[in-house]
Amino acid sequence: MIPAGNPARSIVIEECLVVEFRVVGDECPLAAASRATGTTIDARPPQCRADGTVLLRFSAPPNDTLATVLDADDRIRYLHAASAEDRTNYRCLATAPCVAHRLTDAGLLAESLRYREGVERHSGAVIGYDVLRDVLEAAGEYNATDPDADRSPDTTGSTDRTDLTTENDPESGDADAHVHREDGTDGIGVTVERVYPLRSEDDSPVARRFDLTPAQASAIETALETGYFAVPRACTASDVAEELGIGKSAFLERLRRGQARLLAGLFP
Repeated sequence: MIPAGNPARSIVIEECLVVEFRVVGDECPLAAASRATGTTIDARPPQCRADGTVLLRFSAPPNDTLATVLDADDRIRYLHAASAEDRTNYRCLATAPCVAHRLTDAGLLAESLRYREGVERHSGAVIGYDVLRDVLEAAGEYNATDPDADRSPDTTGSTDRTDLTTENDPESGDADAHVHREDGTDGIGVTVERVYPLRSEDDSPVARRFDLTPAQASAIETALETGYFAVPRACTASDVAEELGIGKSAFLERLRRGQARLLAGLFP
C-alpha cells in the first residue's frame, strides 16, 4: 500500500540481461506448422489478450502448404497472408499460447522468436535478477524433477548451454530429455542456452547497426543456423537457398553483399 500523498516512484534497474532459449516438443500452432512443412517461421513478440487468446504476426518464405496447414488448425482464427518481396507475412489470432507466451507472462521481453522444423529459439531481455529468476522458474517448470533444485545459472558473465533438464536430472545426460507432467506440458523441453549482460550495442538490431537489408540479414542468419559457415560445412549454398525459398545465385549475391557490409562495419 502506498501512503497517501507519496506518489509511486520508479526504480532504475541497472542490470539488464539477455536470455536465449531453445524449446523442443511444443505443439503450439507455429511450432507444429514449421514441423509439418519444414518451413522456418520468424515471429514478432506475442501480444496476449485478456481473454487468453494471442495475436500473432510472423513471416516465412513463400510456401502454399504453410498457409494450408495453418488454415486447417482449429486453434488459428482469422488468418491473413500477404506477400512482400521474398516473404509472406501472416497475421492471425491463436487460441493456444506457446512456451514463449508463458515466459513473457513471467517477465521476458521477447525480441526474437524463430520456429524451425518444430524447434523454437527465443531470445529476449529481463530487467534485474529478480525477474530473471521468475523467468528461469517458468522455464524450469517444463523440466524440473526436483522442485527444490537451484535453477539460477551464473550470470556474472556469458553463460552457454545452461540446460535446466540435465541440471535437475544429472543421470539423464540428454540435453533434450523431457519430463511427463500433469499440467498439459508433457513432452516439452526448455533449455536456457545463454544468459549474458545486455551491452549498449545490443539495443540496435544487427541489421540496423551494419546497414543490412532484410534480405541480406535473413541470408546470413539462415546460413549460420543451417551450418553453412561450420567447419566442415554442414550444408551447401543450394540447401540454404532452398531454405530461403530463392535461387542459389540470389542467395550467394545477398550473402556476399551482406558480408561486405558486416566487414566494412567491423573494420571501417
